[in-house]
Amino acid sequence: MFRALLWKEWRQIGLVRWGGIALGVLLPFAFLAGAEFGTRGWLPTGLVERYSVADLMGELLPAVLALGLWPLMALMCTAQAFAGDRAVGTESFLLERPVGRGTIWRARLAAAAGSILAVMLMTVAFGIALTAATGSGSPNGWSSWRNYGGAGIATAFLAFLGGIAASSVAPPMAAVLAGAALGGAPILLGAQLSGAFPHATFGGAPIGALLCVLLLPAYVVASWAVASRGEPAGRGRLKRGGLILGGALAAILLLFVSGTPFAMRADAASGLHHVVPHASGRFALVVARGGYLDSGGWIVEVASGKRIAFAPPPILGAAWSPDGARLALVTASGALGSVKERARIEIRNGADGRVERTIEVPEERMVADLQWGSGKLIVVQRASSRSRLSRSFLEIADPATGSWASTGFHDDEWMQIVAGDPPFVRVPLLGVGPDGKNAYKAFRLRRIDVVGARVEEPMTDATGSIVDFGGATNGVSPSGRYARIKGRGDDIGASRLADLGRGVDLPHPDPAPWWWSAGDRMIWISSLDRRTRMFVASPGEMPRTLREWSDASVGIVPSPDATAFFVSVLPRMAGPMPGQGRPGPDPALFAGEAPAGAVPEEAVYRVSEDRWQVLEVFSTKPNDLRDTQWVGPKSLARMAPGTVYFEDIDAPGKKRFVLGGEEALR
Repeated sequence: MFRALLWKEWRQIGLVRWGGIALGVLLPFAFLAGAEFGTRGWLPTGLVERYSVADLMGELLPAVLALGLWPLMALMCTAQAFAGDRAVGTESFLLERPVGRGTIWRARLAAAAGSILAVMLMTVAFGIALTAATGSGSPNGWSSWRNYGGAGIATAFLAFLGGIAASSVAPPMAAVLAGAALGGAPILLGAQLSGAFPHATFGGAPIGALLCVLLLPAYVVASWAVASRGEPAGRGRLKRGGLILGGALAAILLLFVSGTPFAMRADAASGLHHVVPHASGRFALVVARGGYLDSGGWIVEVASGKRIAFAPPPILGAAWSPDGARLALVTASGALGSVKERARIEIRNGADGRVERTIEVPEERMVADLQWGSGKLIVVQRASSRSRLSRSFLEIADPATGSWASTGFHDDEWMQIVAGDPPFVRVPLLGVGPDGKNAYKAFRLRRIDVVGARVEEPMTDATGSIVDFGGATNGVSPSGRYARIKGRGDDIGASRLADLGRGVDLPHPDPAPWWWSAGDRMIWISSLDRRTRMFVASPGEMPRTLREWSDASVGIVPSPDATAFFVSVLPRMAGPMPGQGRPGPDPALFAGEAPAGAVPEEAVYRVSEDRWQVLEVFSTKPNDLRDTQWVGPKSLARMAPGTVYFEDIDAPGKKRFVLGGEEALR
């Protein structure tokens, strides 16, 4: 019986099926004729100077077939199969036969699916053959066929499912229009949910779009329930179908509301992470690196690795108070992954993560940087309006009252705050680069009077000359006496070491950048040929070699209190050595023997004890998506995709997992 019904439905859809195939065959000739008419000025759209057969066959034809003809045929085939008998009045006769209505529905479904499949196969075969015959199958032409083919299958599938749902209750022409609306509904609803809740994602995919896929099986269930259940006369079929589709929509919204908070946490736990530690190592903020500080994260107790509270995305900035008791968190997060128009600063308790106070950021402003100072927040606000996009303002926020105080200081460049006692604001200086355009050359430091809400004049040395600092960090030693400078006043020259207390330059044999450590000692790495060495020196003294590696890429990261340095050594990748564009070191630095290091290798150098501590290698090769950061003065955060654990350098090998587990590291 099923085969007889299938043959009946197949013959009934035949006119639509052959019409679709005929359209697919005629379309390329219509395009060629239209293009030729255009070159002769016979079209009302105007004269076409020239046209390309390759563009017509390799670009226009696959686009029209995939995005126009196939979904249209899917709607018409389903309308004819499911609503044709009802439109001509023969459905009641068919239902009186001794055959189950479910069998009829399956026959119609198979006939409609087979018909649209036949249209797609015949038209794509003819189009590809014609493209090859006209020599239009260049690499770009065939890639268009592949790309549009995938899009066409998806749109035809959506149109097919929407069509079977609509044609089960509506007459043919209305079913075509309603089927198009139902087929596009999952895309439109998913786009709306994704746009309104951009951070509601799981595995990088919008949760709203994922849940809207549930509408597709609901279309099939609704069509089956309408055609196979209830009274044969069809009474109440619209109500049954509406209840199923409405229930599916309600289930999607309910799942979105209830599941999004859990999915956002799962999404933040996957992938790579970044740590914002407190200097004491008491607490840390572990943030997913979906967009660096633009994702969600957790406040974590370092000693136990316990996650205290989750901060939803987007996290736009963070700073710990000097005692580690409070966290200033810049966020624009709304409910269920939405984003509010105005950012705000949340003052969170470090011990339990609760929000103690919220400070609204002024309209048309964004927070570019923030630090604590004298019990208040120093904030660099950047104008977000189009007319003043580049201007930065230094403001003071009171976490106790939520009020703002303006220092009146602003600059057109990107200012940064240098935490300390007293705090400074780092203001970049521009000079003329090799290409004749403005380029970063140095920076100046201005002391911030937090209590008085004002910014002082640029920092000077003992002679009263303004200091132009160099380097990637604040450039000043912990005591404030020594600095890496690039000139004084308006004279921007080469980098050099200076004694600010005496206002004189000091000899330094290596132009490589260095880190300041406790005790005003400099730590840096430098390369000559295939050798890389790590040095330590006090200002004005000859450097001492700590270790040497061959054919290696060496990185050093200072602890928050600059008393220890994490050293990571990996095999050197092909390409230029780091710092190849700057002047080389004094070759005398590489004379003589030096303690040899291994490749790969990871170790901690304790400056005050002048002692090396070799650790188990966590990252063994470049670009292995593993990273190590300090999470306290004596604790390291080891991070791999989906995994974060803390490890004390005094007890290496003991892992306190924050995210993931041992199995994820294998």
